[in-house]
Amino acid sequence: MTSVPGDREQRPLDRCAPRSGPRVGVSGVEVRGAVPRHCGRSAGSSGYEPDRPAVAGPVFVCENPNIAEVTADRLGAGSRPLICTDGTASAAALELIRGLEAAGCEIHARADSDQAGVVIMDQIRGAAASMVPWRFDLPSYEAALGAGLALSPPRLTNACLVRPVHEERLLADLLADLS
Repeated sequence: MTSVPGDREQRPLDRCAPRSGPRVGVSGVEVRGAVPRHCGRSAGSSGYEPDRPAVAGPVFVCENPNIAEVTADRLGAGSRPLICTDGTASAAALELIRGLEAAGCEIHARADSDQAGVVIMDQIRGAAASMVPWRFDLPSYEAALGAGLALSPPRLTNACLVRPVHEERLLADLLADLS
């Protein structure tokens, strides 16, 4: 497994500047004013003209800045569009997600498999009703914890509360999805 700075260590973004409010990490999504103009285009492209329909493409959402940082370091401009909510989604993050869905983007979201993660996923689904869970499911949970588990979907929520799985445990799979 790849080592990633943990929650107790100071992350690189935290060392750069003090936190002054909610953050939204965005990679591969062009935003002009309040309207997202980019769905699934490669980094450095000019975006869409206001009168030209956006071509729908997948946009991925994670909660953990470590995932966004490692993705940027390893995949750079080759990554699919990624939004990082940095924990509980701020109003700005939810508005961006809402706008991207309205522009035709397919939203794939995930969070830690714990109580806070369930809340974050509910927030994102509230902003993007057609959101597709991204490795936020029983097979991903079981794979992260190892073989031998036999949980039914109703028991998954309870299991997440007892044995949470943080996004870093799925890093290799997440990077593969983003490449």
